[in-house]
Amino acid sequence: MKSLLVAGALLLGAASTASAQALSGVWDATLTVGPDYSLPFPIELTTTGNQVTASFFNGDLRVTSTSGTLDGTKLNVDFADYDSRIDATLENGVIKGQYGGSRGQPHAFEAHPHVAAAAGEEGPSIKGNWTIAHVSPKGEKAWHLIVSQQGPVVSAAILRVDGDTGTLRGQWQKDRYVLNLFDGARGATLELVPQADGSLALTLKGLRGPASTLSAVRDEVALAKGLPLPTDPEQQTRLKNPSEPLRFSFPDLDGNVVSSTDERFKNK
Repeated sequence: MKSLLVAGALLLGAASTASAQALSGVWDATLTVGPDYSLPFPIELTTTGNQVTASFFNGDLRVTSTSGTLDGTKLNVDFADYDSRIDATLENGVIKGQYGGSRGQPHAFEAHPHVAAAAGEEGPSIKGNWTIAHVSPKGEKAWHLIVSQQGPVVSAAILRVDGDTGTLRGQWQKDRYVLNLFDGARGATLELVPQADGSLALTLKGLRGPASTLSAVRDEVALAKGLPLPTDPEQQTRLKNPSEPLRFSFPDLDGNVVSSTDERFKNK
């Protein structure tokens, strides 16, 4: 009987090790955002024993989990910086579950072992800097679109006065470039359709709200036509009187008052 128990424990341990080994690597994941929108993205998983680390990607930048475990077939990975987590099951080589946190409804999450995409057709060159006409509540008249391109692979980011979309990446598909990004917090799909007049028709779809339809022209075209240009971030927020000293006074976490007149801030 004792021998059977030992053998059973060994088999369970071997199965757990095999599951962990099968988990390590890059996976092709999707997040179901709505009835007609699933967002594809890569995720990399690594294991040490039953400990799991996961990484989302923003271009070449990694967004790495803070903790994670694989208990049999149960996968739980925390991204504490985003107050979000993956709760899923690994069965038959497929990960299924959900991703989300306390700030919103979780989304269905599914991942399969990465399969390298076949070499696709190379579309027209759209590399360079573009101006997107857009009137925003922050007073902007335009946004920046920056595109880099290496063969069929295109990376792009839209820059606003208050931030950016992150780096979306994708390839040419029939008549357009389709780019995606999910870094654990931001998620979007950007379709770029070259037009006969040299402009780009854009459709930007995110995790929340309806899709946006936009248009972009190269920066030199925007300048030549006198079109509104993107707002200079350095001119968006500034002190009313730059020569006026910055003064502050408030209690710290221990209740001690911190003021700009404190000796430690002198000449700083």
